[in-house]
Amino acid sequence: MTALVLFDVKERCTGQEFDTAKFRNEDNERLEKALLMAFDPYTNEKLN
Repeated sequence: MTALVLFDVKERCTGQEFDTAKFRNEDNERLEKALLMAFDPYTNEKLN
């Protein structure tokens, strides 16, 4: 699931798009969101 987070960050930084839909499910989407909220200022504006 960490890889999904890294792909999210890479998409935002480079504009390159990745098809990660086949790797997502309800459980790992929650983990992905939690990880992004922990360090990604695009996801969690309080980090700015």
